Amino acid sequence: MKTTCHPAESRPSLSRTNSITTSIRSSISAIQHRATRYRKYVILSSILLTLSSTAIIFYSLVLIKWYLMPNLRFWDEQFYNAPCFLLSLGIFKLIVAMYGLTINRYKNRCLLALFSFLLVVAFIMQLVSIGFFWSVRTSIILGEISGAKIIDMLKGYKIDPYITESMDYMQQHLSCCGGSEWQTGYIDYKYTSFGKNIKGVPDSCCID
Repeated sequence: MKTTCHPAESRPSLSRTNSITTSIRSSISAIQHRATRYRKYVILSSILLTLSSTAIIFYSLVLIKWYLMPNLRFWDEQFYNAPCFLLSLGIFKLIVAMYGLTINRYKNRCLLALFSFLLVVAFIMQLVSIGFFWSVRTSIILGEISGAKIIDMLKGYKIDPYITESMDYMQQHLSCCGGSEWQTGYIDYKYTSFGKNIKGVPDSCCID
């Protein structure tokens, strides 16, 4: 006896196959849409990091080379730490930006997670740098450095290599001499062993 399959019996299985196929396609489409969205966020974050890091590096170099903040280390250690930390922050942000642009072509969740972690670290470093410069601002507002502290610093001239190099650099580039006053700061050297023995001022004070 021959058995025949009624066409109506194949319809349920065919519809189930179509529904599974549609579900798979929608899942793939959702994954692709999510990956595209993440790539946009990574690109945007990397561009913002590149811009901010460039500004931070430029600003830190101005503080170091133009305003000579690290040379005021004898006043307070934070005058050295603040611009150097800011320069480190700018370089770190630039590295993170380059990393973000590099991993953008790969669909790797581990690389994306690492990028997110680096963003958090950069944010924390940014907060620390704000704290540094708030402390520097407070020290400047509270008042000038005491004359006794300047004399103690100048006593290390020709004894401490760091103080010697720092004072020579500032005196040459700022056309100044000595401590607290622009026109009479050279008098501070008479209280140091350098001024008493040589009875003068460093060569870096003299302008041809």
